[in-house]
Amino acid sequence: MQSAFHVRTVEASHDDSVTLTPQWQWDGTAQSLLQVGGLLSASRYAGAGEDLRSDVQGAPPRMQADRLAYRHDRGFGRLNFKAAWPLGEQMRAHVSLMASRGRRDQTSVLTGSDFTGTAVRDSLVVPPASTTCSPPVATCSTA
Repeated sequence: MQSAFHVRTVEASHDDSVTLTPQWQWDGTAQSLLQVGGLLSASRYAGAGEDLRSDVQGAPPRMQADRLAYRHDRGFGRLNFKAAWPLGEQMRAHVSLMASRGRRDQTSVLTGSDFTGTAVRDSLVVPPASTTCSPPVATCSTA
């Protein structure tokens, strides 16, 4: 039997973050230089979407209403080290080192109810702690 219905969708999200970028530099004698800098960042993206089906004609779909709520927590750190010193009158040595580390944790919850108000779906999706993802996000591996 065919079915037709109206779906109303409501979505909302927000993205919050804070970033700290400290730097320290020492200029020594004879053109010597030591520079240390870093970046620390933490952010959270959270949102939810709801679908509500109404004006059903024919067989009702399995769910009248469903809701997807999600949260992505991200952290990132980077450390930069630069040094320079003279080797003679016409020569100077430079050294640079950079190290970075990032992490993203995500959680999703999908819930739904049928036309009698009975819960027909309640799914919590949390990747294992050892899951790492690299761009594109669809590429994930579990250790």
